Amino acid sequence: MDFTDNEVMKIQASTLYVLNDENRIVRINEKTEVSPPAIFIGKTKFSIHTYFRNDISQGMIDEINPYISESLNILDL
Repeated sequence: MDFTDNEVMKIQASTLYVLNDENRIVRINEKTEVSPPAIFIGKTKFSIHTYFRNDISQGMIDEINPYISESLNILDL
C-alpha cells in the first residue's frame, strides 16, 4: 500500500500524539504525566504540517502560522 506524504505525516503525528477530531494534540500517545508540546511541526518533501495542542487559541494559531511558513521554507530544508 502506498501512502501520500500527507498521509504519512498524519500517521506520524497520530503515532506520537492523541489527536482530536480537529487534528489538535490532546496528549502524548503513551502512559505519562508529561504534557504534550504546544506545537508539532512535521515536514514532508513538499509541505509543512503543524499540529497545535488543543488548548492553544485559534487566534494564537493564526498569529503563529505565518512565521512557521516564512521561517521554514520547504525548499531550503
